[in-house]
Amino acid sequence: RLELVASTDEAVPDDLPAAEAERRETRAAVRAALRKLPTEQREALVLAYWGGLTAAQVAERSKVPFGTARSRIRLGMGKLRKQFDGFEDDPTPRAA
Repeated sequence: RLELVASTDEAVPDDLPAAEAERRETRAAVRAALRKLPTEQREALVLAYWGGLTAAQVAERSKVPFGTARSRIRLGMGKLRKQFDGFEDDPTPRAA
């Protein structure tokens, strides 16, 4: 099972504290939105986007057919997009 954790090794440029606070808020919103996804979709997205795996590699690692892995990635990303509709105005994901 994959756990969503924030990396503490990220390089933080010297900028305004407000910008850093906004980045933290954005990361927290993405983690919260990911937690709302079905487990299979969340794991596929984390492996593909944050793990850098291809859909074929996600399928192999998850022991599912390629099409299933690709669908989980696509469906999960679609649900994330819905949650973040209008994100520029309000960084809080919308209720699913």
